Amino acid sequence: MKKVFVVVMVMLWANAAQAIGLGVTGKAGSLGIGVEVTKSLIPMVNVRGGLNFLNYNFDQSEGGNDYDFDLKLKSFSVLADFHPILGRGLRLSGGIIFNNNHLNMVSVPSGSYSIGNRTYTGAEVGTLTGKVDFKSTAPYVGIGWGNATNGRLGVAFDLGIVFQGSPQVALSASGIVASDPTFIQELNRENQELEDEISGFKYYPVISLGLSLNLGVR
Repeated sequence: MKKVFVVVMVMLWANAAQAIGLGVTGKAGSLGIGVEVTKSLIPMVNVRGGLNFLNYNFDQSEGGNDYDFDLKLKSFSVLADFHPILGRGLRLSGGIIFNNNHLNMVSVPSGSYSIGNRTYTGAEVGTLTGKVDFKSTAPYVGIGWGNATNGRLGVAFDLGIVFQGSPQVALSASGIVASDPTFIQELNRENQELEDEISGFKYYPVISLGLSLNLGVR
């Protein structure tokens, strides 16, 4: 009986997917590794919901200090696709990215720190940590190719921009000068300088490539 029940449920799911136009896409790109579900609304319009994630570590010098960076990509997208040529993959897309992307940074120098307009020893500052955040809800516009509700298998490509706002940097220190008013003033200046250096990331480029499967085609 259990096997019969499973077979019946699979058949019902396949018939439902075919009736409503449903597809799934696995993809990788600048938002990370992700999966999307696409639903057809009318012949030329689809909606997509997707989840993307990726962790990446790298070292880089910013503001005269060496940092270990930990990039954490995690976002959820809700997009609408307009296919101007019926039966073709070309699509114009727009929607919202629920953005939990952020960057953690840690610096433990062997010598000194350059903070704002002053130089401090490593013993004074201790460990310098920071976080870079963006707007939690960001508009997205783009162009691409692919329709997961057409055919059986397909290629999906996206090229677009997330308007995630100016990056917000928050630095903190663990050393003996952490509560010193002059140091706090210099640290705020350092925050602003770092924000200016990476201000271009308020427009985050999106490029991705994936494979889609139409769940309604057997």
